[in-house]
Amino acid sequence: MAQPQLDFDHFRRRLEEMRQSLQAETESLGDEVANINQQEGYGVKNHPAEDATEVFTRERSLAIETQLQRELQQIDHALERIEAGTYGVCEVGGETIPVERLEARPLATLCIQHQRERDEQEGGTTRTVV
Repeated sequence: MAQPQLDFDHFRRRLEEMRQSLQAETESLGDEVANINQQEGYGVKNHPAEDATEVFTRERSLAIETQLQRELQQIDHALERIEAGTYGVCEVGGETIPVERLEARPLATLCIQHQRERDEQEGGTTRTVV
């Protein structure tokens, strides 16, 4: 069965919406961390549990921010691929990535086969989205 022509405008809009949402999340997270930093008595607690809670919150926020930044980079890469006309083509083997996979995961740069192989190489689970 032949692959239908990709609607690049559709995917560009979806990716830009994802980008806006992630940027808003990143800004909100930054505001949350800034508020923690400005709390009265920050860093000078009477109980170690209070300090531990602050450290945990900071580390969690930094981990989330790192993941959001990674996703923003993937979105930028996908948008660049749209501009270059290579969106929807597997970066490893050059196969066409099924539209269903792109609908489920617009950031996909690999066909399912190559994504599974990469997941196995990285020691992760093979939870590849269609």
